[in-house]
Amino acid sequence: MNDQVASARDALRAALLSSKNYKPKSEIVKLFGMDVEVRQQTIAEMMKLQAMDGDSPDTAAARMIVRFCYVPGTNERLFEEGDIPTIQQWPFGEDVVRLQQVIAKLQGINVEEAKAEVKANPLGRESST
Repeated sequence: MNDQVASARDALRAALLSSKNYKPKSEIVKLFGMDVEVRQQTIAEMMKLQAMDGDSPDTAAARMIVRFCYVPGTNERLFEEGDIPTIQQWPFGEDVVRLQQVIAKLQGINVEEAKAEVKANPLGRESST
């Protein structure tokens, strides 16, 4: 590696690995009339969630809420793992749907594109063309 490439690499690495460059995105959501901060997770946190793939769909959804929700303006998670059974009993309505949409958005999932894909290919099959 020549000096110019090494210098560019070092500068790029320093910029990308600097803690000031990866502040997670967040959004305040009303959940049953109260403000909750929904915060983007780290790669490590997302891998922990994926490692729990054996969860039932309702447990997985509740676990996402536990992982993504914070007391606004703090680093304090709002919910604990022990809250999952109670979260599973929440009414599934506008507040929970909005919360799920924000969680998806913070993961980089475009909900509208996903809906269009499901509509166009409801069985999730690869095109034969």
